Parts: sequence; structure tokens; C-alpha cells
Amino acid sequence: MDYKSVDTACLLGYLIQNNCIHANAAIAMSKLGTWTNRKDLGLGDYSDATIGLDGVFPTALFHDAGTKSIYKSLPLPKDYDSGDLKAVIVWKTAAIVNDAKFQLSGRSSPADGSAGTASEFTGNVVTTAHGVANRYIKSEITILEANVAAGDQVGLRLYRDPADAADDLATDLYVLNTYLEYTARG
Repeated sequence: MDYKSVDTACLLGYLIQNNCIHANAAIAMSKLGTWTNRKDLGLGDYSDATIGLDGVFPTALFHDAGTKSIYKSLPLPKDYDSGDLKAVIVWKTAAIVNDAKFQLSGRSSPADGSAGTASEFTGNVVTTAHGVANRYIKSEITILEANVAAGDQVGLRLYRDPADAADDLATDLYVLNTYLEYTARG
């Protein structure tokens, strides 16, 4: 499958400031302030990832205790073609060995809010630390043949459960950036 992508770092400020989606085939899902947690939504659950800064980089801190989540809602671009979606997560940790497991769950609704068929999807990835502390690591979660359509509203939950046997990182990690890759119409 031929994925198109853009360097979200150069577009990030514009996308965040204008709350829009770029026409290229990658969707910036980060500030990370555009992701949110239940505390920021006023729902009173403080167990989610902490949205903050690491120097000048907005981050989501996923502690190594309890399931931590962040949430995002976005429309799929009009040039989205059918097929796989790929969530890309850029993160770092002080650990130099072992694995972190990210999980993604999502739900889509038709763009017009009609009672059309909603689609639910999940995926996960286990990625090993690079052997050098605080080096950026890229993890990818592919949602095979996602049952979504151009213009659909998509809600996403990205989470880490350190109690999962596949996650043996045994330390906190910081998510610095996320984006979706997809196949665009020709």
C-alpha cells in the first residue's frame, strides 16, 4: 500500500492555530493539547495521561502505573480513499531496553451526523526502546481496512496499560507527536 505523508512538524502550528486538516495525506493529531484527557473535559477522572510540556515540546506523559489515555476527535479528509489507516506515535523514554505497548481504539460516525452505520476499530503495537535514553521512537498502529469514509467524524483513544504483559518498559514515557497516514484518492 502506498502511503502519503507530510512532515507534521512544519504544519503543526498552522493546523493547531486554525483547527484545520491539511489536504495532504497525513493528519496531524498533535499539539498534544489537541488531544485531551478526561480531567481537561471536566469529567473528574484524573487517571489519564498528563498533558504538559517537555521544554518547548507539548507532550502527553504516560506514567508507568495504571492505564493512561488521551482522546482526539477529527474529520477524515475529503481525499481519503478506502483502506488502511495508520496511526503513527512519536515518543521517548529514559529507558534503554524493554517494550512499550500502545493501543488505539476508535469510532467513526457519518459526516452529516445521520443515523448511518458507525464503525468501531482497535489496534495495538509493541515497540522496543532504542538503547539510547530519550531518543525519539516511532510506533505505528495499522487499522486494516478501516470501515470509515471521507468526511466521517472519528473519535480516537490512545492508551497505554503498563500492567499488560507485553509492556515491560517499567518507566514513564512521553508522547511528543502523533499523526494518521492514509491512502489518498489519485
